[in-house]
Amino acid sequence: MAVPNDRRIVYSVSAVPQISYSTTSTSENTEEGYAVGTASYTDYKVDTITNTTTGESLKYLGGKSSGTDHVQVTHDQGTDEWTSMHHKDQIWENLDAIWSTTDAMWESHEYGSIMEVTNTGVPPRNENVPVKFIYISNIGTNVDGSNTGQVKLCLENDEYDILIPVGGSVCMRVNDSVVTDAQEVKVIRGSGNNSQIEFMIAK
Repeated sequence: MAVPNDRRIVYSVSAVPQISYSTTSTSENTEEGYAVGTASYTDYKVDTITNTTTGESLKYLGGKSSGTDHVQVTHDQGTDEWTSMHHKDQIWENLDAIWSTTDAMWESHEYGSIMEVTNTGVPPRNENVPVKFIYISNIGTNVDGSNTGQVKLCLENDEYDILIPVGGSVCMRVNDSVVTDAQEVKVIRGSGNNSQIEFMIAK
């Protein structure tokens, strides 16, 4: 992959509290005996409670990071293994066959565009480099409505303190003077079956 002159990551987190309310019924019967309009039903709207600290409505919680809040990461990541977005066959110099005449599955990077998470803790980015940004998305399947497919995230010392449920994700800016080794950032399955993740671990 060509090395850019600069690289940064912009991400967003938002929380929008909602409350339920009953809509106004517009249903009525015409002279011909037909029912028209819509009966009252339960809908949701943004909670109008005011945050007493800021004076702003709670709907303003979170939002897209911008300006100086973006994460400035190293422009040369040194490897395409820092994110699951890349396939090794995207790199021209790694191609060794003609697509139209090769009977093979589309290959991917070391783990594939999706990384399988098992009961063995492994680092998505197996490289001794400092870390500035982490994104892990659990795209596994919750087959029985229980804990099946949970993923646990460790930032250091094999302490799997962050639980990521199926459909959930974690993204964070990281102090690279604290998280100095990407090999310490590991994932392991929780209870139940194996799961899958997409990831981005940038130095």
